[in-house]
Amino acid sequence: MPGFGDLGQVADDVRLAFLREIKQANARLHNAMIGLLLEQGLEGLIDDLGTRLNRPVAVETADFKLLASRNMGATPFNQQRQLSEETDAALKRLFVLRRNTGYDSLCMNPIKVGRRLVLPVCLSDDVVGYLAVMVKTTDDLETIGEYLQSAALAVMVEFSQRRRDGSVFSVTQKTLLKDLLSGRSLSSSDQERVERHYGFDLCDGLLVFAVQSADGSTKFSWPEEQLITTEVEGTRVYLRSYDAKSNLSWQEESSNLISRVKSVTEGGATMNIQCGVSRMVETLLDLPDAYREARQALIIGGMIHGNAEFIVGYGDLGVKRLLYLMIDHPEFDRFYEETLAPLEAYDQESESELVPSLRVYLEQGSNLNSAARALFIHRHTLRYRLEQIAEILKVDIDSQEVLLNLQIAFMIKDMKQRR
Repeated sequence: MPGFGDLGQVADDVRLAFLREIKQANARLHNAMIGLLLEQGLEGLIDDLGTRLNRPVAVETADFKLLASRNMGATPFNQQRQLSEETDAALKRLFVLRRNTGYDSLCMNPIKVGRRLVLPVCLSDDVVGYLAVMVKTTDDLETIGEYLQSAALAVMVEFSQRRRDGSVFSVTQKTLLKDLLSGRSLSSSDQERVERHYGFDLCDGLLVFAVQSADGSTKFSWPEEQLITTEVEGTRVYLRSYDAKSNLSWQEESSNLISRVKSVTEGGATMNIQCGVSRMVETLLDLPDAYREARQALIIGGMIHGNAEFIVGYGDLGVKRLLYLMIDHPEFDRFYEETLAPLEAYDQESESELVPSLRVYLEQGSNLNSAARALFIHRHTLRYRLEQIAEILKVDIDSQEVLLNLQIAFMIKDMKQRR
């Protein structure tokens, strides 16, 4: 081919012309997909993509809720974890590639999971959904992947609108939040992403709420929209950013949360919801400790209140926090047996009411008059009962140390009975 000039130059010209044609074809496909989305919506886009590929197609949110499909369901439960883990790993590789090479592609590469070829859909470095197609072993996955890339750009437009409406969330950020609460270490970049995504960098403090139904029901539709929530160790966890200008106390915040949970669950109004609340923390790094506090408050609250509805703050538990830590220690039972058990045995044998009278007396701050009124008896009658108690237990009933020991014994009794 001497008449065509230098063969190397000719080869370069042909290659560049071929690449230009591919680029123009991709641009036309991108424009067609976006135009279809704007005209016919997400359902129309997915229907057209399924027709082009002659394959079942679906698009779902990052938490695997189906948004649109053509002969295809959402990702099976047994594949969701694998897809989430591979997506997270691919996203981290993409960050490194961008940092090291300046790579600026908006799309990730498709991921093969079972019979599905799945393309994660990203917005602002967050995975917000998945575009999936069912494939056969004989399919050209590279060609199908190119179609998915073009369609994903159009799907991004849909997710962008839904994000503004608050109707989608990022499973990646949710996973990072779960890791953070569980005490796993995050890189500085991941910490910044979590802070920015949830707005933690703009608040004055953070509260953690651990929530459960009293009967252990799993049929709850836990509210998620406009809330910061995840599940850790089987416990539903909510986080609340605290604004110093807000007049709401943590008790009011908890009550609002419980009302929200009941409002989205069928029959929720009649269910008892239990909530443990952490002390307020100031930084993201304090969240693992705050989660542990909220969960301990939930567990201790269950020991104290049984199946009743309650809101328990870790900061208000006082000595109960210490009792919880040693509840399985042999000395725990021994202390109770030596302090309160003899009085219970006397009540049972004599059919008297010394234990209930003592409990009310302690609950009334050892005030004889107020305790007598609460018991509907004369103060002299209560004083006589207290003298009986002192004689049976062989203690000085007016001693502050003795009264403290008796209070602790009642706490042990309640925690043991409702454990």
